[in-house]
Amino acid sequence: MTTNANVLTDLRRSYKDLTLSQKRIAELIVEDPEFVAFATVEKLAARLEVSPSTIVRFAYRVGLSGYPTSRREFATSSERKCGRARVGRAEWF
Repeated sequence: MTTNANVLTDLRRSYKDLTLSQKRIAELIVEDPEFVAFATVEKLAARLEVSPSTIVRFAYRVGLSGYPTSRREFATSSERKCGRARVGRAEWF
C-alpha cells in the first residue's frame, strides 16, 4: 500500500497514464485537499460528475485500500507537500 509520504509522488508519476476522470480526481486532490478529506465518496463523485465507483477504482489504482483511506492519505500528503497553500494544477503536474 502507498504511504502518505508517497501519495503525491505516485500521483505525479502515474498522472499521464490515468484516464480523464482519474486525472480530474488527482487534480481535485491537489486543488482542494480539505474537500477531499471530508467529502463522502458520493459528494466527491457529484462534484466531479463521475460515478462513486470511479472514485473507488481511482483509490485502488494509486495503491490505496479504498476511499476512506484515500481521502485521509491525500489530505495529509497534500497539506504536508503544499504547506496548505493552494497550488494550481499546471504548476503541480
